[in-house]
Parts: sequence; C-alpha cells; structure tokens
Amino acid sequence: MSLFSDFSSIQSEFSLQEYRPNKNYIQESKHYFFEAQLVDIKLTEWKGKLHEINYTLKTEDPVQLRKIQKYLFEQYKKNFEWELTIDNGFGKFYENSNKSILGIYSYSFDPTVSFLSNELRVEETKRRFPHLNE
Repeated sequence: MSLFSDFSSIQSEFSLQEYRPNKNYIQESKHYFFEAQLVDIKLTEWKGKLHEINYTLKTEDPVQLRKIQKYLFEQYKKNFEWELTIDNGFGKFYENSNKSILGIYSYSFDPTVSFLSNELRVEETKRRFPHLNE
C-alpha cells in the first residue's frame, strides 16, 4: 500500500472500517482503520487517493520496533532519501529528499510510524491557520 494509490483498489483489498478522528481539518477527507498482526493501521483518503497512513506498532520489543520502523521507512522512501528535520523529544520527523512525503516516528507513547503527503500537510495547514495565508 503506497501513498497516492487509488483508494478504491485499497478498499477492495482490505476490510476497512470508517471512523471519525478527534480533529479533521479537511472535512472532505475520509478516515479508515484495520488491524493486522503487528500493527493497527489508520488511513486517510482525500480526493480518491491515499494521502496518509499511520502504523501503531503492537510490540514493545526494541529490536522488533527498530526492524519494523526501518522496513516501513524503506518502503515509503521510493527513489529518494530521508532527511531528519527535527527530533522534538516525542518523535522524529523526516522529509523525503523531493519534499513530497513526510515520515514521522513517534516514540513517546504508543510507537507509531506515519507517512503523509506534503499536499495533505499544506492543505491542512492552510485550513488550521488561515491567518498565515494572508
């Protein structure tokens, strides 16, 4: 499953359950989840494409956590490299070298690996902080 995939193909392949997040700044987006053996997965559909995916890891074993994190970041980098932009004490934020995808490893609570499109991030920022657009 990769970002920018046609969402209808994802829906036909996986048994998804729709949910409403606590905050949703892009009202026309839809949110889904499903459970897998080692992870719980949340997806964001916007404009018919997958724009965000969150993997909540179901293990506390540091070796297994590192392996899963490494595997996921390798899968989502495509033909680019990851650049660490910040480690804020709660998680590490990465951007791929062509600036199209943000990768996040949140390690302070439930370990989570997330990937989102820059397009979604920019749109959400516009809607959350409209005064910045003036």
